[in-house]
Amino acid sequence: MDGSVLPPQKFVRNRSKSRDESSQWKEPNFPLVNGDSDTTAEGPGAVLLEARWTDFMLFQHLSPVNLNKCISVMKPKIFEANSTILQKGTLGDCLYFLDVGVAGAVIDDKVIEVLGSGDFFGEIAFISALKILLKNPKATLQDFPQLQRVCDVRAKKECRCLELNVNDFLDVLKGDLPGNREVLRVLRDFADERFVRAKKTVAQNGGLKPRRASVLEVHQIQWRDLELFQMLSEEDFNFCMSKMKKREYRKGDKIVEKGTVGTSMFFLDAGTVNANLDGRVLEDLKSGDIFGEISFIAAVKCLLKNSNARLKDHEEVQRVCDVDASSDCSVLVFSVYDFLSMLKSNVQRHRDVLKFLKGYAERRKAKVDKTTIHHCLPPSEDFESATCYSFSPEANRWNKYFVYVKIAEKPFAEGTFRACFKIEVFHNSSTVLKVAKTWKVKAVPNQYFQEVINQALAQQYANEFNTHDCVKSKICFLPMEVLRLHERENQLVTIEPLLEGKYVKHNDNYGEVGTEDDIPQAFSHFTWDASSNRILICDIQGVDMYWTDPQIHSIDPSQEEIFGKGNFGLDGVKQFFHTHRCNSLCIKLGLSSNPRQKPAGLHRSHSMSVMARSSSSESGEGLLGKSWRENSFKSGLKNFKAMSMSFRE
Repeated sequence: MDGSVLPPQKFVRNRSKSRDESSQWKEPNFPLVNGDSDTTAEGPGAVLLEARWTDFMLFQHLSPVNLNKCISVMKPKIFEANSTILQKGTLGDCLYFLDVGVAGAVIDDKVIEVLGSGDFFGEIAFISALKILLKNPKATLQDFPQLQRVCDVRAKKECRCLELNVNDFLDVLKGDLPGNREVLRVLRDFADERFVRAKKTVAQNGGLKPRRASVLEVHQIQWRDLELFQMLSEEDFNFCMSKMKKREYRKGDKIVEKGTVGTSMFFLDAGTVNANLDGRVLEDLKSGDIFGEISFIAAVKCLLKNSNARLKDHEEVQRVCDVDASSDCSVLVFSVYDFLSMLKSNVQRHRDVLKFLKGYAERRKAKVDKTTIHHCLPPSEDFESATCYSFSPEANRWNKYFVYVKIAEKPFAEGTFRACFKIEVFHNSSTVLKVAKTWKVKAVPNQYFQEVINQALAQQYANEFNTHDCVKSKICFLPMEVLRLHERENQLVTIEPLLEGKYVKHNDNYGEVGTEDDIPQAFSHFTWDASSNRILICDIQGVDMYWTDPQIHSIDPSQEEIFGKGNFGLDGVKQFFHTHRCNSLCIKLGLSSNPRQKPAGLHRSHSMSVMARSSSSESGEGLLGKSWRENSFKSGLKNFKAMSMSFRE
């Protein structure tokens, strides 16, 4: 055999002969050699496998390319009748396939199993050798006593075997993890069956009990290359594997049910399953895949915050879809509580593991969302797909969902820096007309997300402002979101509801006053007092009491990154009060007096210098109380930065 790779199309064979029939198969003409020979004459090995081993259970899960590679590295060996093929106590670094002949596995001169054409042997030590080399490819196998053969194998008749070395096997399968796992599963199952037969024979005849390759040992080989486990130390990996429980499912069985509490993650050891939602298949999974991670990571978060949390009270821990067995399958089940016991040993060391699981769960959840929206088609083909990002100030986090949008070709309004387009947004079977705003000059992703944060913070102050009885006309800042356009190289725009009516600018971010309306000016003044003289919200504009695009001045230099380039800090605050004249609403709200304004005729219960307060203000909570601090938005922007990396890819 010259080591060449055979063409895949040759591997077509119907293995219909019985063992007795196949044992009479006539070998090609090539000279018999003793068992120590490494003869690999051109042709025989390829012919043997093509004729007899192509659809053998051990090779059925290999790709055609890897099957050919496996064939090319096998060595044919001939053993005369009554000769020893394997000797107890010798190094077990090879797996043998009995192609022609009859052999017997022997312990203390007692035959524990008869082997015929189509059998393989040597798998117990072979599995142990695989485990060792996966841990350390440079390991010297002779140094490991567990690799010694546990019995003799002797040829009862003239035999032809094919020898597969463990190093060659690893080289063939290093790029085929699913095939690798399936081959190992077959080896493990066969080793278990052989152990049971050998144990029964030994019990009947007396003698040494054979050593069994443990299920844990095989699973460690199968799953070590998974990206998740590559982040773990050997100790932590072995701990995870030892805690997993194996479960068997028949075709059609429900493994995971939507809406149930998810406290386990599943590793698909063998077979196939499908994730489905409302009868629609979301994803087909095969051996080597994991599932159940979305609710699993949510449960981890809940329990890290509160170890006594009642998971059934947390909606995010519920399963988001069903998972059904599409064939007979086996899975390994890993409990969230076992995972936490490992994490708590060193949380810092396992941050990468948590980050990986979180990212994996988010991608899988996005696939669920995307599949859901894709089955609810838009009204016409000129809609394009997009991802919408909204900020939740109460939870201090970003949320995202999939939509379809149709954007007007030309803007209906333009300013110095931005252009406004009408946009139709299709979501949940309905279409809403909104406004898309984009920068005319080059902008970084942060600028779009800063606008959303500014508007959300302004609305929180508006909510507090509206609670006062003297405010007769309630104000509202439009809910703003960021849209990522998939078909336009992930371009970003902001969107908000479309306002019908006359658009008015009441004040800007540098002291200019555009109208005589009391409410906008009083609101800007109110934010200064409500924040204990830390921020001032201005640049008030919109239609009636629906406002948009505010600017925020903060006296804290570190918050410049949060509120953007329109944040002029203390200078912006001074410019506002330079032109501001307290009106009747300012007085009714009990706001601090304006030092730039002569308060003649205004009877105020607390008159003090605003500028003095800005420099001496303590870190009090202001009118909003402990429930709201603008500093909390800093983490909101920080959370966004991780997402912004994906926009550049």
